[in-house]
Amino acid sequence: MDVLINTISLRPDSDDETVVTSLCVMTDISKQVHAQDIVFRQAHYDIVTDLPNRFFFSTRFRSLLDTALRVESSVSVIFIDLDRFKWVNDTFGHSVGDALLAEAGTRIKDAVDMKSLVCRFGGDEFIVAVHKSREEVLKSKVAENILRTLADPFRILQHEIHLSASIGIASFPSDGETPDELIGAADTAMYHAKDRGGDACEYYEGDMHERMEKQLHLDSVLRTGIQEERFSLVFQPIVDLNNKSSELFEVLLRFEHPDFPNISPTEFIPLVETTGLIRSIGQFVIRNALLHLHALDNQGDKRYSLTINLSPRQLQDDTFVPFLKNQLQYFKISPKRIILEITENSLMENNVRSEKILEQIRVVGCQIAIDDFGTGFSSLSYLRRFAVDILKIDQAFIQRVPADEADSNLIRGIINMSRELGIAVIAEGVEKKTQYDFLLESGCDMAQGFYFSRPVKPEDIYNNIINF
Repeated sequence: MDVLINTISLRPDSDDETVVTSLCVMTDISKQVHAQDIVFRQAHYDIVTDLPNRFFFSTRFRSLLDTALRVESSVSVIFIDLDRFKWVNDTFGHSVGDALLAEAGTRIKDAVDMKSLVCRFGGDEFIVAVHKSREEVLKSKVAENILRTLADPFRILQHEIHLSASIGIASFPSDGETPDELIGAADTAMYHAKDRGGDACEYYEGDMHERMEKQLHLDSVLRTGIQEERFSLVFQPIVDLNNKSSELFEVLLRFEHPDFPNISPTEFIPLVETTGLIRSIGQFVIRNALLHLHALDNQGDKRYSLTINLSPRQLQDDTFVPFLKNQLQYFKISPKRIILEITENSLMENNVRSEKILEQIRVVGCQIAIDDFGTGFSSLSYLRRFAVDILKIDQAFIQRVPADEADSNLIRGIINMSRELGIAVIAEGVEKKTQYDFLLESGCDMAQGFYFSRPVKPEDIYNNIINF
């Protein structure tokens, strides 16, 4: 019980100041104190995670900086953004999303020093202030601890959800002297971590603002790229090693803009995934790839097939398969002539959802290939579970054969294993005759690379001017 005590002294109405009596009044103010506590928590704490909120952080962080300035110590701010959290809300609903935020906040708090200030900054963002310099943060592996604890599967309301985060770190006084400067610097560093594909940490560097402006400009020109016809497709032949002919082509996306000459898809695809542009760009690729295949069919040549790359985001998009099916019907293309390539790691991001989309692709009738095989973490059980038709061995392994014995043995093992499972094998990045000879001798089915042909324009396929 909270008690307010008021003491009143009563004196006689005379020059004699002797106290005649005292009156003590005790008042129960528990309700008022409780009400004040509620008001304080509503103003300073987040209702979902029960962590301090942005307002509380701003007030306390300013005090921390004043203390650090006075005693000449360091403070670092760690900005954390959960990757693809919007997808969780869209897929499972906000109740699951809120429960996930609460659990993520608890894990972050447990992963840092007890003296650290951990807050929910808003949306899917958290922020941590620690009494450490950049070097001390790096040495103590705070960011690595946060990423590791968030990587463990979340089990929320009977759902298993895999989560990652992008982290940016800035330190006082080297990266800024005010709360706004430091939070802004950490936020900028976080976006650079996200541009790397997420599940990463970046420390603020002075040129990051310039790089961020470049990214914003790239995002702007990408958004108008389809309307301005800056996207195009090229086709790289995939060669049958037994007869050195090709009836299969990989569809590759190109983007041309004077401000970004020779930009690779590996540079802009991660950006369009984070901004949501991947759906419209992915639809552009499907539509135009099938359009070119339809044009070949109209010439009376229906022997060609295509492989088309899918991004991890597309593998989580419920609209993808209906769109694919619609386009196949519109252009009168047999689904058996289309192979959809996915990376190993995209299978790991959400097994249940990936399996659902892949099963729908199976029902449509398209084949499935695992791209860059050997660089991820898939196992034999995944190959069987997802009924894979083709494995594409990553070019990093091909580059070192036959000189590197370990890589040579690995490739032979993949080829032999695939043969036993009834899975075809394509070797990527073949550039030398010695590599071709090794693959042919090892029993590899198909290969692609500059040794055979660079990517070609659609008209080169039409005119049949590709020479191997």
